[in-house]
Amino acid sequence: MDETRAVTHFFSSPGRHPAAVVDALRELGITEVVVDEEVTGDGFWHVAAFGSLPSDEAAVSDTERRMRRIAQDADARYDGWQATSTTRDQRHR
Repeated sequence: MDETRAVTHFFSSPGRHPAAVVDALRELGITEVVVDEEVTGDGFWHVAAFGSLPSDEAAVSDTERRMRRIAQDADARYDGWQATSTTRDQRHR
């Protein structure tokens, strides 16, 4: 039985608001998204998208490929994902 875990996907978008990233995530059904510009106001944007990820390795690889493609198509960068557990946080690249 495949389990899912709560994850946050991270993107960065230098020089432009990442509307294309947000739109693509919404098309995937990921609607809990936070977009914030760096405090320096230099136009470097960060995106955190909250969703779930199956624990199956093939599904993880497929999701990571999709996220990298979203970033590439939006001229942004996919910075990986983070799963939160009760014992520690893990960052994956």
